[in-house]
Amino acid sequence: MSMVVREEFSKMRAFLGVTSVQTAADDDLIVTTVDMKVGAYTVAAQPTSPSKIGVKVTTVGNADTMGTIKFVGTDINNAAIEETIIPISGSTVWTTRYFKTVTSATGAGWVVSADTSKDTIIIGIPATGGIEGRGQGVTFICLSGIIYINPLGTAATTSIKLVAGQAQDLLVSDVLSYISDGNAATFQCEIWEE
Repeated sequence: MSMVVREEFSKMRAFLGVTSVQTAADDDLIVTTVDMKVGAYTVAAQPTSPSKIGVKVTTVGNADTMGTIKFVGTDINNAAIEETIIPISGSTVWTTRYFKTVTSATGAGWVVSADTSKDTIIIGIPATGGIEGRGQGVTFICLSGIIYINPLGTAATTSIKLVAGQAQDLLVSDVLSYISDGNAATFQCEIWEE
């Protein structure tokens, strides 16, 4: 009697090659300090790994009337994504999506105050990154350093510590968050089809 064994393999949906984890927040990585405006901002650099994008406005003179900033870029699957946020003076406002790349950042609806002094803006990334798994299987491999991962999307006591050479297979319901121990670390990530 012969036995037939059927094996099924999932197809890889996305692959993120060797990627550096940011060692700390970089609040002006994407756009360094410039005057707020209606129009496109110059994107100075890309996120070091998939990240939320943060906008912080500093009031100069009388506060300007806030507008919006629209971000266009790609996610970990290289799919086009966009998100529009409304900044708040003196606070950092974050996107909800994790951008692998930022193609553009465009201001709209800004109105300069009567004293004509323009508020300034910076755009950057937090210390944490994230992989939008959304129900997908994810293989996260720590290549160097120490990385804490959490399939619940928040840095909490349930984080899993990975050191160089360790890998973790997870089913991610929404976002897999990660952060280094504050030192240099690298990883790669595979996202699998359902």
